[in-house]
Order: sequence, then C-alpha cells, then structure tokens
Amino acid sequence: MKAKTILTLVCIVIAINLLAQDTSFEYVIKGKVNGQQSGKFFLFGTGGRVGDETPITFHDGTFEYKGISSFLHTTFVSSDFGYLHPFVIEPGEIFLEINTDSINEKKFNVLRGPRNVEMQKARREHLKFANPLLEKLYSESTPENIKQQITDTLDQFIKQLVIDNWNNYTGIYYL
Repeated sequence: MKAKTILTLVCIVIAINLLAQDTSFEYVIKGKVNGQQSGKFFLFGTGGRVGDETPITFHDGTFEYKGISSFLHTTFVSSDFGYLHPFVIEPGEIFLEINTDSINEKKFNVLRGPRNVEMQKARREHLKFANPLLEKLYSESTPENIKQQITDTLDQFIKQLVIDNWNNYTGIYYL
C-alpha cells in the first residue's frame, strides 16, 4: 500500500514537471525578394491567432525576422505583390524567396525549413492535379453529373494527400 502511494506521488510529480516544460522555440525567417529592392510585406497569424499581422520590411532585396512561438502553426505571407501564401512557423531557420514579377506558383518558394519544404511539395502536387479539374468544375457547359464526379475526385485526392502525409505537418494542414 505504501509503495503504491509513493509510486503514485512520483508519477504525479513527473506529470506536473512535464506540463511545466516551456515548449517555446525560436525561429528565423530570412529571404530575398527578386524584382523589387525595398518594400514591405506582412505575415498574418504569426502569433497563431487570426488578426495577428507582422510587417516585414526588406531593403536591398533581403529580409530577416526573428520570433518565438509556443507551437507549430501556419501563417500567410501577403503584400502588394497580390497573393496570400501559407507556410509553417517551425523551429530553426526558414528561408523564403519571393519573386514579385512572376505570375505562376514559383512566385513564392520555401528553400529551407523541413516542414515547409514538405508542405510546398504537397501544395504544388495538389494545384497541378486540381487546377484543370477546377476549370471544368466551374465551367457552365459542364453537366451536373460530371461536376459531381469532379468534386468526388478532388475529395479523394485530398484524402490520399492526407494519408500520404500522415506523419508530418502537411497531413494536418490538409486535414
């Protein structure tokens, strides 16, 4: 009986110590902007909350931002470049390349940051697969039964994307 009580107390103390651990991590977002020498863009949701926005100023086409976060989360880059692009706030260094004069998906590249590279790869696969189907889906000349097949195909693709990425942040993002 005494041994069970002591063992229970030890387990409680260990659990309390684990809960009290600081899980915050530092991150650095570095990068370059091609096509524009100076300006500003915004990171939305850097604090993990909707409505948080952080202005990032760049000079001579380069920028650096250091921050601390308590958890992994997705944030978005937005600017007068005309787009929103998701990426993951993760521990360590994240290196971004923004091409202001590009009109395709390569406008925004994540060059460093393991979770970001995984997510960028999956996002590009998704867009490559989905874009032609979405054009058909929103075409007025496409019959309703074909539209339903397209919707089902897109849903199945996302399910497979989540299954293929079950062990990383990308699976959670697409879930």
